[in-house]
Amino acid sequence: MYVLRILVLLFKGQHPSIQILYDLTSLLNVSVDEFYLPTSKVTKSSRRRRLENQLDSLTDQDLVIMESVADGILRSKNKFLNYH
Repeated sequence: MYVLRILVLLFKGQHPSIQILYDLTSLLNVSVDEFYLPTSKVTKSSRRRRLENQLDSLTDQDLVIMESVADGILRSKNKFLNYH
């Protein structure tokens, strides 16, 4: 029922109430700053904050894997940039 109410608001072009906006941002784990304060410098995106929260719950052994993945992505990007 709650999702239906949100869809009705969206299709009618109305703005959500503060409570619905709060519920949506909490549910989706996003920051409203990114949408309402685009000119301010948001230092970390919602995705980055979610990833950092997940990383905080990992062990040092898990972080070795994550670090290797990040290194691999960065090396791949560097090779692509140097190739083109």
